[in-house]
Amino acid sequence: MPETIYVATEAHIVPLRHGGTMNIPVGYWVAQGHELMQSHPEKWRVGARSTSSTPVAPGRSSTERATASSGAVPELTWRDRPEEVVILQGAARARIEAEALESRDGRETGGWLLLDVRGRDDTEFSAATGPGERAKFEPNRVGLDIEYRVAVEETAQRMDSGLIVSGDFHTHMGRSARPSEGDRTAWCRNFEFLENEFGARAAWTGLVLTSEYDDDWRNPELHAFVVRRDPITRRLTCENAIVKEVN
Repeated sequence: MPETIYVATEAHIVPLRHGGTMNIPVGYWVAQGHELMQSHPEKWRVGARSTSSTPVAPGRSSTERATASSGAVPELTWRDRPEEVVILQGAARARIEAEALESRDGRETGGWLLLDVRGRDDTEFSAATGPGERAKFEPNRVGLDIEYRVAVEETAQRMDSGLIVSGDFHTHMGRSARPSEGDRTAWCRNFEFLENEFGARAAWTGLVLTSEYDDDWRNPELHAFVVRRDPITRRLTCENAIVKEVN
């Protein structure tokens, strides 16, 4: 079944399940039935429905897009003085922190990051989503809902917002911020999908969230990593980055 996306028609404030509130800006997306809709359902409208389960790059079938990968997984390059900077606008940061609260049950969670392709910075994110209702949650991994990602991107296109999915975030149990080989494999695969559409401009950002205590995610630490293709060697690179927040 395709998933229905709802879009906020008015800016408003909603209470969060674990305490506190969240500012919902106009144009914010959630899946049908999401808890953020419960307090003010009249402030949301149907955005779009997903008609496919895999993002498809121009000129490729969904099967080709799902399997396209060079197979190369770069080692993490750690810089004491990172050259990469990931910028989170306030709404994106708020959504990330709200989703992180779900890891109180001891399982990883996460979501997608959206940037405006009309902007100049390929690592500045104005919005974030949850994992989607078909996501799979485990103590040491989370499988984000691809169909939900497609529905979000289709909604963005229909609204002519300029937003695309160009990153993801997820929590890590045990305070380790180092991305696993599985994390880097997924980031590289997503980067290559994006590269098919945007060429040399493509970059994929992965955020890893950690907490001092696995049952308390009220103030998570954010650790950023950026995957690009080196213009000289043509190899994929994965480097740590600084995280900055702007309003």
